[in-house]
Amino acid sequence: MSLQETAVKKETFEVFVMLVDALIWPVTLLVILLLFRRNFADAIGRLGSLKANKGGISMTFQSKLDKAKGLLRGLKTDGAISKNGSITTHLVSDSNSPQEEVRSIHKAIEKQLYATAAQQGIDVSNKSAQEICGIFKEIGVYDLQKAEMTETLLDLTNSPDDKVSQQQVNELKLLFQAADI
Repeated sequence: MSLQETAVKKETFEVFVMLVDALIWPVTLLVILLLFRRNFADAIGRLGSLKANKGGISMTFQSKLDKAKGLLRGLKTDGAISKNGSITTHLVSDSNSPQEEVRSIHKAIEKQLYATAAQQGIDVSNKSAQEICGIFKEIGVYDLQKAEMTETLLDLTNSPDDKVSQQQVNELKLLFQAADI
């Protein structure tokens, strides 16, 4: 073997090493993305449900609604929510806008909390709905799951998103009915 042939083989080997060195990370990243594509897709979808602004980071209405559905699965339901989390009953919309309907659900939750407090003989004057829910949790009127569900519904209905759809309002109505606050 001549010196020239050895130099060519060494040069070819060095080029091959440089090529592998340049391609190893992109190929590794591609393999990881392909193996975990569902996980990455879910994570990216969840990132889309977050909203960051000068007030901080908050979830969108849909992600809060999904959280409420998950909480409701832990409570006893009358079949309003299937195992996969979809709403099985369809409600007919009122003539109000979705935002007005969300506000009316919030008022209904508050009214029910005040009525329950009156039945239990609990003084709740000058208390917010969230505070009343906390009192119910402390003294055992509501168990932990029901209190968390009520707090989640109050949070959902507190300031409705201007992009709330009628389908989301229908799901919220069913959650409110099924939670039996």
